[in-house]
Amino acid sequence: MKIDSIHFLFYLFVFFLFCTFPGKAQEQDLLIIDSLKKAILTEKQQQKIVDNNNQIAYTFASINIDSTLYYIEKASELAQKINYKKGIAECHYYNARSFIQKGELTKAIESYNESLKIYNYLNDTVNILNIYRGLSYAYSYSASQIISLDYSLKALEIAEELKDSLSLSVIYNNIAAIYHKLDNYESAVYYFQKTLELDLISGKSPDIAITYSNLGMVKVENGNFEEAVSDYSKLKAILPDIESDYVRSYIYLSFAGYHTGLAEYDSANYYITLADHICSDKNYLQIQTRVYRRTGELLFKQKRFEEAISYFDKSIELAKSIQIFEKFPTIYNMKAIACSELGRFEEAYYNSQEGIRFRDSLQNKKIAVSLAEFENEHKLKLEKELLDQQAKNTTIQLKFKLRLAIVTSALLLISIVIFIYFFLRQRKSKLILQKQHAIINEQKSLIEDNFNKLQLNEQKLQKLNATKDKLFSIVAHDLRSPFNALLGFSNELSENYESYDDKLRKKMISLISASSESTLFLLENLLNWARSQSESIMIQKGEYNLKKLIEESISPYLGSAEIKLLHLNNFVSDNIKIWGDKEILKVVISNLFSNAIKFSHKKGEIIISCTKQAKLAEVCIQDSGIGMNKKITDSLFTIDKNTSRIGTLNEKGTGLGLILCREFIQMNDGTIRVKSEENKGSTFCITIPLAEV
Repeated sequence: MKIDSIHFLFYLFVFFLFCTFPGKAQEQDLLIIDSLKKAILTEKQQQKIVDNNNQIAYTFASINIDSTLYYIEKASELAQKINYKKGIAECHYYNARSFIQKGELTKAIESYNESLKIYNYLNDTVNILNIYRGLSYAYSYSASQIISLDYSLKALEIAEELKDSLSLSVIYNNIAAIYHKLDNYESAVYYFQKTLELDLISGKSPDIAITYSNLGMVKVENGNFEEAVSDYSKLKAILPDIESDYVRSYIYLSFAGYHTGLAEYDSANYYITLADHICSDKNYLQIQTRVYRRTGELLFKQKRFEEAISYFDKSIELAKSIQIFEKFPTIYNMKAIACSELGRFEEAYYNSQEGIRFRDSLQNKKIAVSLAEFENEHKLKLEKELLDQQAKNTTIQLKFKLRLAIVTSALLLISIVIFIYFFLRQRKSKLILQKQHAIINEQKSLIEDNFNKLQLNEQKLQKLNATKDKLFSIVAHDLRSPFNALLGFSNELSENYESYDDKLRKKMISLISASSESTLFLLENLLNWARSQSESIMIQKGEYNLKKLIEESISPYLGSAEIKLLHLNNFVSDNIKIWGDKEILKVVISNLFSNAIKFSHKKGEIIISCTKQAKLAEVCIQDSGIGMNKKITDSLFTIDKNTSRIGTLNEKGTGLGLILCREFIQMNDGTIRVKSEENKGSTFCITIPLAEV
């Protein structure tokens, strides 16, 4: 199946000429027409009356073509009478567009030429560009494809000079269609892509839809269905925004061709039916030829050859009546195959020869040569423009450098003169100023020193206050509560020992033991913290086996882990040697391990791992416990923020252990970090220097 390339030109052309404001509803167009009619009744200037009649004709184009022709005739009579050349040219121009919509291309070409004569006389470049575009389109249906190309290239030259992106979009589309006729797939896709880029910038839905359709059908005809899927998906999304029946019927037939290629016959027939209803209602003869052809292609694909031939004949007959021959090679070739399948070999041979004849007439060698020359000229033009721009830039740079040198020299000379003047003028006062500056600098230095000392003292005071508050909190609550528990259970056992059985006595003794262990752990942390605050800790670094150090650190807490039925995995390698203070590191590791136990659920898991990072070992203790939110993790290592939490078995904490961990690990030239998520657990990681090998 071949793509309807001239179909592309027609739709894009008609859209640009008749649907400059595609988003307006028909009711709005009728309001505009009524407004123009009222303006004509009171208008005194006859040229303005001509312009208004032409505008009415233009607005009627998407509603009623007969009304369009009627108002063009009214405008033409008055314009001829008053010799209003611009108005006469516009009448011919609108007539040409109307003839195109009616399928009378010969009359359209005649009207375009009449309009072109006047616009050339008026030197109206913009409208000359529009005429060239129209003539290119009109000739594209005839056997004079070389003339169509010639007008496209003329239009391209003007559009590039005017930087008219709207016209460039149409022209690139026409060139793409010509490349498609020559079976040059890559160049056709390239120019359709250039059209799409401009359409997307303009943001007009009908333009974008038409170009997506063109791209999709090119890809379908070349068997690239996967690439075409994206184009048709985007086209389907835009379809509800298309108000023009003409454009919608074109897009429906594009979808029909796509679904026929995919052998989705019901979908293809659905879209053909939609297009056929529009054509029957609006009498769109050009589109009707395509309805017949798409129907024939669908029946051909279904191997219903007799019916397919009938529709191909309808398409040929109607196309000949309106002088459209571009799809004849495709139709005759498919007819030849259908006749051959039916055993009608003489008809098959005749249709095959007709297909070759029309293909040769459309794929004129002169067109290919002209396109090659166009590409070369375009390339040379771009290269020349690039060289000219480079030369211009070089000249500008040289001029700039020269001016810069002159200005710099002048400024330098002025600066030297000014410097000498002020130097001589201020020489006497320089010594006095220097002495004053020295005194001021000295005073400033003293003030800055005092200010810095005040800031340091304030920070120390804030830290001391926070430390004091933390200490009082621990002594008043965190130490007092465990001792009260110890005294309470001890007194109870001492006074009422015989009142309890062995099981309860054993339970109370276990609680006393657990409370004692918790209190001892808290006291050890408190003592270590106090030592760190008083800076009385002596660091004694040495080389140690990391795994053994970890095992020693966590050993006292394994019983607590067993109570919660926790599963411990120690993945630390046996041969990692670290460098640090053993006792300090044991305090850090034991605190982190104790926290992991405290906040883990029963039957949870604790993982201890180690990775090497340059000259450091990073030890991570990961639990599957309650975890923390970001607000808590951001305050963990700050003494003035209370981050203590209750463990999963109501174990109490002070938050002091993590502060101690941070201070101790920093003393050992390491760092500490935490990663946590609520209800998913926490991972604390510390870095320790590796021992030198």
